[in-house]
Amino acid sequence: ASNGIPATGKAISFEALENFKVVNGIIVESWGYWPDKQIEEKIRGSDNTKKNAELVTAFFKDGYVTKNYDNVMKYLADDYYDHSPAAARSNKEVVKILKSEILDITCEKDIVAARIWYKVKHIGTFNNIPATGKTITFEALENFKVVNGKIVESWGSWPDKGIEIKLLAN
Repeated sequence: ASNGIPATGKAISFEALENFKVVNGIIVESWGYWPDKQIEEKIRGSDNTKKNAELVTAFFKDGYVTKNYDNVMKYLADDYYDHSPAAARSNKEVVKILKSEILDITCEKDIVAARIWYKVKHIGTFNNIPATGKTITFEALENFKVVNGKIVESWGSWPDKGIEIKLLAN
């Protein structure tokens, strides 16, 4: 064990700095800098990975399950940016989320990916379709970047064509 970390057999990569003193073609001394903290995080996995997944789960539960949109805002950084084409999450005047459920969630470092089931009411213009008042359901893929305990960016992949078909159906 090194630094209290038992052998895991896990392959990792990192950059290190090595200096050598050579006398008459023979290495007589060496000094090295290894990024111990970075190596430890790669072996153990960052503690933030679990915290970031818990933050996104709380974001959905506190905001969408309880439907308290003020709670949603406390998880977002002041400079939060929604990369989604419809930016529906950023515009609560497009859809009213009646119910949501996290079906799957996974995290790698600062990126959290989730598959979400939504039940929404169409209350504003979505992709040039004026409010219909219809209630529809769909699944979406949501990705979030978390920095310092706040969601700073998100990428939602909503099935826009499927939503349009449901909104325009008689």
